Amino acid sequence: AHVGALGFLASWLQARTAPVVVGGATSGAMALDHMVFQGTVWGPPLWNVFFEDARVPINARGFNEIAYADDLNEFRSFPLAVCNADVMGHIARCQESLHTWGGANGVEFDPGKESCHVVSRSDPHGPDFRILGVMYDTKLLMHSAVQEVVVECAWKLTSLLRSRRYHDVPRLMLLYKAQLLSYIEYRTPAIYHAACSVLAPVDGVQRRFLRETCVSDEQALFEFHLAPLSVRRDIAMLGLIHRTVLGRGPAQFRELFKLAPLDGQTARTRSQCSRHRFQLEDPRDKQHSHMLARSALGLVWVYNHLPPRVVEQASVSQFQAELQRVVKDRAAARCADWAQSLSPRVPLTSHPLLRYR
Repeated sequence: AHVGALGFLASWLQARTAPVVVGGATSGAMALDHMVFQGTVWGPPLWNVFFEDARVPINARGFNEIAYADDLNEFRSFPLAVCNADVMGHIARCQESLHTWGGANGVEFDPGKESCHVVSRSDPHGPDFRILGVMYDTKLLMHSAVQEVVVECAWKLTSLLRSRRYHDVPRLMLLYKAQLLSYIEYRTPAIYHAACSVLAPVDGVQRRFLRETCVSDEQALFEFHLAPLSVRRDIAMLGLIHRTVLGRGPAQFRELFKLAPLDGQTARTRSQCSRHRFQLEDPRDKQHSHMLARSALGLVWVYNHLPPRVVEQASVSQFQAELQRVVKDRAAARCADWAQSLSPRVPLTSHPLLRYR
């Protein structure tokens, strides 16, 4: 069976001929050999096999790697006492090792797409950089990413609102969700930890749309299933946590969101007995940073305090539907803070979930 499989791959990789067709005119046949043919089913898995050992020189230098197709990122944590000059030296040596691997394996790295950065709140180094379409700054304040999405959405929303004479409100809602909401929410995992003042311009995009269409936040929630962007971000990131708890998604997240160990020796309070069975280790402590508190790690406390009926769902979509139901229940009860029902940015001692049953 293995001989047959190898024979099949060998046959598939044999030289081919192909012409170029432009405007009905066909060129002469050209030879295609020594390559993985793009646009074919076998292309991605064969490339992944070929590119897999690019991590070897990276790991040998003490770095970790994240690869997405041919997009390769390497990273390493350093103590704050290490100066940026030494950090950049380590990066340069790792980069040199990777280039050596590329020279031996016929892989060339585009210099225009290579860059080195030190990500730090106190001593950053390097310009902004882009990963998978999102712009990051070296302090992770996310000003650049937010500015980019706000500028792009400004003209898109203006164009959409110019067409309102031809559409009723439900149709405008569908166009907004298709043309703007998907563009904004692509960046949700990257900007979720940003400060409220940084995220305010993004939230202002939807506020402007609702204001121009004379729709209130409550009406948008109940009639069009359009929660405020801050609520949608909370629901999206809680969905990521729940997917990890269900054992799905990238393995890296399982290192961040771990089930809390059961301690049979500790007496459980009435509050603890009412919690669901998927309690996670909460990374918050008295020394945690504000950035951690408002990040997905800060959402662990929120996840642990969700009602059992919400968490014990077999799919992420059902889980997120229950989260939206929690928000709608509090909005229907005219709770002034219904938009903060799932937020990690409010004081935990007076969090809305403590009053929701």
